Amino acid sequence: MKDKLIRIGDFAKIFDINIKTVRYYESIGLIIPAYVDIYSGYRYFNEDNVKRMNEIIALKELGFSLEEIKYFSEDDIKKKIRDYEEKILDIKEQIKDLKKISFKGMEALKMNKFINDERVIGKWNLLGVSINMEDAKNNIFVEDDYSIKELYLMPEGHEYWVISWTKDIIYLAGKVCPYEIY
Repeated sequence: MKDKLIRIGDFAKIFDINIKTVRYYESIGLIIPAYVDIYSGYRYFNEDNVKRMNEIIALKELGFSLEEIKYFSEDDIKKKIRDYEEKILDIKEQIKDLKKISFKGMEALKMNKFINDERVIGKWNLLGVSINMEDAKNNIFVEDDYSIKELYLMPEGHEYWVISWTKDIIYLAGKVCPYEIY
């Protein structure tokens, strides 16, 4: 294919794309024909154009936008890798959270109608939550029976991480936990 020029129709067929797509890529500066006949306007492509189109298609399949491809650099790949790694970590965290919730726990997540509890309004911070029994033993905010000694609740029953509440009930990680104020 070296030094051989390919007409736009044949070039498009090589990549199984539409001629309009090739023209659009040209119009936005992604690909520049090797030769344009000044009389007929026919576009001709060469081996370098084939390599460039392969690059464009590969980058599109990897999730790069046409704008990113136009100004593509090695740093873009590194950035895209970091973005995907962050997405993977987020998805893994979501999967872990979902695995913690059982179907029985889903019913507990449906909070009863919120009833304001005047005894706790205005206390805004969470002092301590234990994620398991071992952590509870080491948590200074937890008494020997593993109940939470102090818990400050968000106003209007707004959720704080895995905690929501209504009068006399705290929903902690989907479990109904009655509370009393001493």
